[in-house]
Amino acid sequence: MVVAIRLAKTNEDKKRVYRFRYYVCNPETLHDHCIIDHENGWIYDGLDQFGHILYAEKDNKVVGTIRIIDNQNVPLPDHLTKHHQITKLEGQLGPGKISISDMFVLDPKMRGQTMASLLLSSCHQLNLQNNIAANCILSDPSMLKHFQRLGYRQHKPTNNIKDKRKDIPLILCIRDYKHLLQVMSPFALSLSYELDDLGSTKSIISEIYKDFETECNVMPYDVGTFWAIFSDTYTRLSNSQPGLFDGRSDHEIKTILGHSKKVTISAGQKISLPKNSNNTFGVIVYGVLGEGIDSNFGHHWFDIFKEGDTFVELKNVESKNIDLFALEETQIAVLPSDLLNILKNEDPILATRLSMNMISIIQQKLAEVEENTKTHIEEESVYLFL
Repeated sequence: MVVAIRLAKTNEDKKRVYRFRYYVCNPETLHDHCIIDHENGWIYDGLDQFGHILYAEKDNKVVGTIRIIDNQNVPLPDHLTKHHQITKLEGQLGPGKISISDMFVLDPKMRGQTMASLLLSSCHQLNLQNNIAANCILSDPSMLKHFQRLGYRQHKPTNNIKDKRKDIPLILCIRDYKHLLQVMSPFALSLSYELDDLGSTKSIISEIYKDFETECNVMPYDVGTFWAIFSDTYTRLSNSQPGLFDGRSDHEIKTILGHSKKVTISAGQKISLPKNSNNTFGVIVYGVLGEGIDSNFGHHWFDIFKEGDTFVELKNVESKNIDLFALEETQIAVLPSDLLNILKNEDPILATRLSMNMISIIQQKLAEVEENTKTHIEEESVYLFL
């Protein structure tokens, strides 16, 4: 089934979004004004009554959402203007020209897919339709380079929020066609020379904010790979994946890696893992791997693996031509098939604990293979009917 992006118009729509937030959000990442309603299983706040709430729906389930608040009908709330320090900017741009995006939540099961692209592109389209000049967002430090690739730039120093997180204030000039092209932003596809504001918004922002970035180093990935890495990085903020080294000491990790074979793969190469009668486990030493389908029509990534992550190739499991590719130069450590037997003689306790981690990884992998196979079949069906 196709993923649909919808605007929450009814109370029931909004309640579905509140429940999804409650299911996915890490409470430590929420702002103090958010209400966590454990009785109903909701997360919401007073801004939901007049903000534009976009949500992604698949198989009649909410799988992602983002909210846009603008100053067209009501003043922007004080705590948001304080976070972004945009009072002076509002005076320069005039009424109804600024929006703020927040409450961006993704289903972690969709981390390698296009959910982020659909939601954020819809957000940009809505800003264009409403004639917004600048959109603000708060970014975790791990997401900075990803938002910069979209065209956002830091305009004021980082906010330190009660020592529990750091928020980087970013601003996007909605119609800065030249900059969006320069950083290879997917948002440039929504614009043309006719919609270009010729840098007028950027000039105003540059005069107001001395810390406004003029140049950004962006991620060189193709658009499909960029969105997969974006989604993966973002969902890691609220959801972690089981790993081979979970709960293991530095000494135990060194022991495991000491028995492993190191392999270095160049960017763009497909990885061929050794074929044996057991499941093959590997750990990323450095670099990035993409698991998915690479075809003449482009990339479709189901999962992304980064430094310290564990991947596994299951025996006797049909993968629908899903392969592993190095997205940049990558080194992996491949565990020998008889590692557990080796460790039983050296350190029986470590062997037992490692086997438990392996079981957890295999269980998740089997669930993902089922979901990815279903998704691939659905997308092929959609393609055939287009």
